[in-house]
Amino acid sequence: MEKKYIVGILTAIGGVGLLYEAFDVIADMFHVEDFLLISFNLSFSDVGLDPSLYYINFAMTLIYGLLSIFLAIVTLLDKKNVKYLTFLIGIASFISIFIIIRDTQTYVISPSTSIILSSIRFSTTGSAIEPLLLLLAGILAVSIKEIKQT
Repeated sequence: MEKKYIVGILTAIGGVGLLYEAFDVIADMFHVEDFLLISFNLSFSDVGLDPSLYYINFAMTLIYGLLSIFLAIVTLLDKKNVKYLTFLIGIASFISIFIIIRDTQTYVISPSTSIILSSIRFSTTGSAIEPLLLLLAGILAVSIKEIKQT
């Protein structure tokens, strides 16, 4: 199998996974909002949570996913000038999972009841598989030369 197919497939799988993660972030935001409202009659502002942080996470994950799918298509169409961009997107998406824009937060409702809200990352919901696939595809694209068939 040629390098371009391996890189293209890894990039496409990572991109589709990131698109799924992006919409999972929005679903997670609505789930937290519904949980707070239904269970405790609270809103995001009551517990000190800014919903725009979820939108930042969604936007960055969506951008990484869409760029990855675009790069996968361009790679499979045999364009050789995208290997460094694939590598940079892989690095950026992998680093983004370690950047926390809001730490884990505990909100005390009563002495016996408290809510623990998990941290929000710059990109994705914490799964490292998709960004790792993009990073691997980028490393393969940059480091391995094309195998010539004789």
